[in-house]
Amino acid sequence: MARIRPVRWLKYKYLNFIRIKDRPGSIATGAALGLFFDVLPTFGLGVIAAYFLATLLKVNRIATVISAVVFKLCIPVFAYLNLLTGSLIMNEPMRKTAIQTDQHFLFHFDWSAIGTSFLVGSV
Repeated sequence: MARIRPVRWLKYKYLNFIRIKDRPGSIATGAALGLFFDVLPTFGLGVIAAYFLATLLKVNRIATVISAVVFKLCIPVFAYLNLLTGSLIMNEPMRKTAIQTDQHFLFHFDWSAIGTSFLVGSV
């Protein structure tokens, strides 16, 4: 049985993406469309919606899906950078808030403690 090598597989997919035979404008529009739908609060349906809209607009669907998926993986990094930048601009330390461990952290996390710094960093 053949062994799957993740690094080799990723390199293969990267080379496939780079060698897409399409107009540069179509690839760029598809990538922008994927990023656009990823920013909107689509509750997980952004990749599917971007794919169908790319089909309707006749832009590169592969670039659309790849950009939407990759940006989804980068959202936690961007959120942290927004918070860090906002804390530096507002000259206040990043606050550590208490999380109740008996419940789900999203419902009992004090989001108001980081809201202003996050918004300033986003801008």
